[in-house]
Amino acid sequence: MDRYERMMDAACAARKEQDVAAQILVTETIDGDICAFANDLSQTGEESFLATQQGTISALLCVWRNGQIDVPSMRVRQGLLRADAQNADALVYLQGENGIVTRLLAKTV
Repeated sequence: MDRYERMMDAACAARKEQDVAAQILVTETIDGDICAFANDLSQTGEESFLATQQGTISALLCVWRNGQIDVPSMRVRQGLLRADAQNADALVYLQGENGIVTRLLAKTV
């Protein structure tokens, strides 16, 4: 199973537990640890997500309630960059025209 599939599995599991969340944010650290977080899009919720992040992330996946894969809010993206400068090199999964594509986190702000 590749990284994207592992992260999607984590997003699906989190969605089952928090089906009212506007989005599920999933990060993978450079150590391979995956963390999923149900985000309600409030400032408090996003600050809670940012507070849970430990270490440098290698990938970020944001699955919206409607199933779309897109970037999380600017507040989340900027917060991840402020938390650790190396997060700029994290891959962000996005829904492209012909499937899933990635962009560097730094290129999404």
